[in-house]
Amino acid sequence: LSGHYFNAQQEILGDTLNIAILISILIYFWIGRQIYRYMSLNLYAFSKSISEGRFPIAMRRTEVYHDLADTINLAYVKHKHSRI
Repeated sequence: LSGHYFNAQQEILGDTLNIAILISILIYFWIGRQIYRYMSLNLYAFSKSISEGRFPIAMRRTEVYHDLADTINLAYVKHKHSRI
């Protein structure tokens, strides 16, 4: 009888572990998707601005990539003046 009890406990713990792993994988997948969506949109905007030569790249001060836009704008100005 005690063997059956411990086997049942082991099965419950195994099932709990599998469910926890599945939930973790789903949460990491969701977080990764959110990061990808945010990053890909910004990368698309930067690459389109650069390829079309739309400078300066304007971003709000509250945007995460505001400093990157300023750096790209500064590099463009330096490159433009070095070609003259």
